[in-house]
Amino acid sequence: MNWTVSDFERYVTNKWMLAGNESLWDGSVSQLDTLYGMVRKIDCSTGYKDGQEERIMILQIGDKFFKKFGSYDSWDSADWEGRLIQVKPVEKTVTVYEAV
Repeated sequence: MNWTVSDFERYVTNKWMLAGNESLWDGSVSQLDTLYGMVRKIDCSTGYKDGQEERIMILQIGDKFFKKFGSYDSWDSADWEGRLIQVKPVEKTVTVYEAV
């Protein structure tokens, strides 16, 4: 199937759920079988940007990887209004300093 990122974004709801309330974010499922193939959640994280809690989710659809941006507030829970972009995994070496 030939599809674009915009096609997939229109397919899922703003809460990143499919029919039946299966949600990739809240941990109820880690993969969903969709019209676009199997969608696997690879990683999800929370950080802060401009004083707001930012949510990021990494997905794999087939052999492609995507990053989805959203936000969170205590009144409405997660809101996945942010963009979906294609990304690629890149291995990096990180140096950390630990107490001795």
